[in-house]
Amino acid sequence: MKISLFSALKIAITYAVFAGAWILFSDVALQAAVHDIALLSQLQTFKGWFFVLVTSVLLFAMVSRSVQTSELLNQFDPLTGLLNHHMFSAQLERKVAMRKPEQTLVVIYLDIDHFSHLNRALGFNEANQILMGLSRALKDHYSAHVLLGRFPPDQFAIAFLSDKSMGEIEAGIKGLRQMFDQYMYEQQVEVTCTLGVAMGPSDSRQAKGLMAAASDALGHAKTRERNSVQFFNKQLSELENQRQKLLGDLRQDLAANRLNMVYQPQYRLADQTLVGVEALIRWEHAEHGFISPDVFIPLAEDNSIANEISRFVVHQVYQDLQQYRLLGNPIERVSINISAVEFNSRMMLDALLMEIESLPNLKQWLQIEITETATLNNLEKSAANIKALKAEGLRFSVDDFGTGYTSLAMLKDLPIDEVKIDRSFIKAMVHETKAKAIVEAIVGMTHGFGISIVAEGIENKEQLDLLKVMGCSEGQGYFLAKPLNVKQLAATVRSGL
Repeated sequence: MKISLFSALKIAITYAVFAGAWILFSDVALQAAVHDIALLSQLQTFKGWFFVLVTSVLLFAMVSRSVQTSELLNQFDPLTGLLNHHMFSAQLERKVAMRKPEQTLVVIYLDIDHFSHLNRALGFNEANQILMGLSRALKDHYSAHVLLGRFPPDQFAIAFLSDKSMGEIEAGIKGLRQMFDQYMYEQQVEVTCTLGVAMGPSDSRQAKGLMAAASDALGHAKTRERNSVQFFNKQLSELENQRQKLLGDLRQDLAANRLNMVYQPQYRLADQTLVGVEALIRWEHAEHGFISPDVFIPLAEDNSIANEISRFVVHQVYQDLQQYRLLGNPIERVSINISAVEFNSRMMLDALLMEIESLPNLKQWLQIEITETATLNNLEKSAANIKALKAEGLRFSVDDFGTGYTSLAMLKDLPIDEVKIDRSFIKAMVHETKAKAIVEAIVGMTHGFGISIVAEGIENKEQLDLLKVMGCSEGQGYFLAKPLNVKQLAATVRSGL
């Protein structure tokens, strides 16, 4: 729209300048050169027709050029020069018509994982340079007969006819991923891609059907496991549609601030003094009622909105606790959970830190809570991330401790402030000697490393008493207090419970 208006304005200004100059100077020049009144009258008539002819030629040239530019913009992505969605679909229709019975029409959707985080970290100009370079790499990788398209902001489409076997097609897709990884490595950017693949005629005999199938496959791959390839599966299509509907509802409710926070008190077990709270996000769906975080948090992670949820949590926690004058005194520690996706992305951690620092008097009371499994993929990288944020004044707690395979190494190598014993051990320790031994070992190790410890899921007095005997210093659970909304939390604090 802006380009069309600019072209129209350019034509109008050019015409106005030419017409104005003609009106101002043509009569003066003619009168100075010709003194015969009859000849001057004839030349005036000729001058008018000459003006019409010249302006017509000028307008034709400028309008035709503008139309050509507009047609190009309607066919190609202006950033990369690849086909846009409309033209990719039209060209794919031709491929469908050209396909021979022995050929397979392969359609691949390539999605850059968490591209929005790259945009924020590098800025739009640098991120656009990455996209332009990737489009050139795709052109170099494929022949001229392959359709290449870009669907903004971070999706590329590839389509080609193949006489090869299924194994050879899969090998070609593997080569595409290797090309992508090599390009990103050369750009010194830690980014992966997810691919959805559809094949005609088995998945569809129509261009739109193949594009929809590739999109469904991509959506399922992003849900199941990013940095992977998913071939279209009709049975999974309906499930993916349901997930996409739920995702749309989540985006709407998040944007409208319809999610809310509850706070589970954490107590010093010796005297049951309130020492902190864990902030927990809740979603009450208009149609389906309560949606468990175990459902919508993975959905958010798979669709690049986990960081938006974290921003909501940070701002809502700050607003709640400041409104009731609870932050700092009496509540000196507020734990918020972040996902494994966020923790393993330095860009997302830096973005979260900026949000926290934008809220005065919050960072000193805040503690970041991560699951044990989030740290296991790369302990060295995890240690570097934690050290960097601890240097900025944040505390770190490891949730579900004891469920991984490298807990001892984690205590030794990670600069964490707190561990939370997984509730499964607390539930079993009263009746199972092995579970009791594990809890005792965790308590002993954490004390030895100078790390605070919190027992999760305390549900009865027997568990509480046993934890006291073991020397566990802090705990939370329904026996001590259920998660409370901020009004209930304020009332609990005022009552001294």
